Amino acid sequence: MKRLPFLKVSRILSLAMCAVLLPIAGCLNTPNPPSPDDPRIQQGVREKLNKAIEERQQSCMDKILLRAEAIADSLVLLELQRLRLDNLKLPNPVTRPGQPFIRSPLDSGPIQPLWDTSTLVHTDTPEFSPNSQSDTL
Repeated sequence: MKRLPFLKVSRILSLAMCAVLLPIAGCLNTPNPPSPDDPRIQQGVREKLNKAIEERQQSCMDKILLRAEAIADSLVLLELQRLRLDNLKLPNPVTRPGQPFIRSPLDSGPIQPLWDTSTLVHTDTPEFSPNSQSDTL
């Protein structure tokens, strides 16, 4: 029975040594990190950058389309509201009338004046004479 405690202590010591030495051994055997000039890294960076640019463009395009949709919908709604509120029915505009029918006179005789102006006598009085100058004006 005396051996059992010794075995426990040796196991604990060996486990502690493994726990300390394994990480140290792992650090010694790690390869150097790849340099940024490595073509595989450059290709991965380009792919990630292109993917980020595409996602950004897609989100911007979605935002623009949403704004355009809202503007178009509001214009359509305004027009519909205007048509619904506009219940005053105006008549069609008046068209130009056609040429009227001209009737010929029933009497085809020559036209004569109603009275003869050559027989009228003009009396020139000083008040009514067109050539007289009156001081009463």
